[in-house]
Amino acid sequence: MDKTLPTSQVEPFGGMDGDRVLPSKGVSAHMLEDQLLVFFERTQTLYTLNASAAVVWLCCEDGMNQVEIVRSVAETFRISPEAAQDDVHTIIEEWISLGLVARSGAEPEYEAPFGSEDSPLPDEDRSSIASTQRFRCEFHFRLAGLKVLVRMPGPVEEANVRPIFLHLESDEEDCQSVIEVVSRRHGYVVLRDGAEMGECSQPNELGPIISQGVLVAAYRRCDFLIAVHAAVLGTRDGCVVFPGISGIGKTTLAVGLMNAGFRYFTDEVAIVERGSNRIIPVPVGLRVKEGSWKIVSSMLEHFAGVWYTVAQNGTSIRYAVPAPGSFASSPEEGKPVKWLVFPTYSPQGPASLSPLSRIEAIRRLQAVGYEIRDRLNGQKVGELVAWIKHAECCEMTFPSLSSAITMVQGLVE
Repeated sequence: MDKTLPTSQVEPFGGMDGDRVLPSKGVSAHMLEDQLLVFFERTQTLYTLNASAAVVWLCCEDGMNQVEIVRSVAETFRISPEAAQDDVHTIIEEWISLGLVARSGAEPEYEAPFGSEDSPLPDEDRSSIASTQRFRCEFHFRLAGLKVLVRMPGPVEEANVRPIFLHLESDEEDCQSVIEVVSRRHGYVVLRDGAEMGECSQPNELGPIISQGVLVAAYRRCDFLIAVHAAVLGTRDGCVVFPGISGIGKTTLAVGLMNAGFRYFTDEVAIVERGSNRIIPVPVGLRVKEGSWKIVSSMLEHFAGVWYTVAQNGTSIRYAVPAPGSFASSPEEGKPVKWLVFPTYSPQGPASLSPLSRIEAIRRLQAVGYEIRDRLNGQKVGELVAWIKHAECCEMTFPSLSSAITMVQGLVE
């Protein structure tokens, strides 16, 4: 039986029934699970389409005019053409206003932003400073394959920096990047390869500047797909990634899982390597805020000996250095993401671990914050969708550290 609806049943949209509706340049669609994602490169925005909107979009991709789109929607959902026409009209007008689609003959030209193709990530715009400082202390370490030499004016500065990197120290004398702590009349300037990386007034503020600066330098030289603010712990089969904003307990959770036998990759940034989709380890010392010192010191015997320091925002922190054998350090030790867990500490609530759609996981990654090389485009969104399809996504609410550890252990078994 022919289910094609006669054109006479569909009223034209203001005389534009013959106009095709086409996706704008710079707009791409990606199927994830049973939903359609639409990405607009110009605004760097991802949209999730419901079932009816997805059908309309696919019709636009096929180059249909508006009458044909209405007919297709009516057939697909077995509704009247009149009802379909109202929905289609609303959807298309909204998309036109957002710049996602345009009627044939009116499609706006899209130009990629200047310098967006394969340009390096910009470092902070800081002037180069020639150093005439005499350095009496130095040490070498490696992070994500980057060989770093740190040079300091004396033992006071060394005592506030070196303990943070003890587990990463190397006896290699060659280096790819040089960090210099230069003393000034009213404090210090920290240089990386001759360019200013930060400044502070006290020696116990040096550690966070160097740790964060080297971390950024190390991962930006990697060929990464995405870098997410997250803690990462490894198992024999893969990695568990805990994305989250600062202050939700990622570091304490990481220490607890290390104590339970998980391998430490990072508590700062999950770096997904392009192509292999493995996590590149960047195991800088764990930044433990003052409110967690007691619980962390109960799990790490050596924690009390790590120097008290101050971050640039004034937060009091200490660094927990992982014990030998408890962490991954070289890029070759990277493992794929098997589990993507969004944690929430709720001391009054019940412990729960529940599945999360991958669409929702992408939304939450956007909320947490991430970095990619240059801007997102259709190809990169496609790579992200392909990557997240291989991860089991869930959300975890935990009232205590022990309950969180138990749930994560059950998840990976």
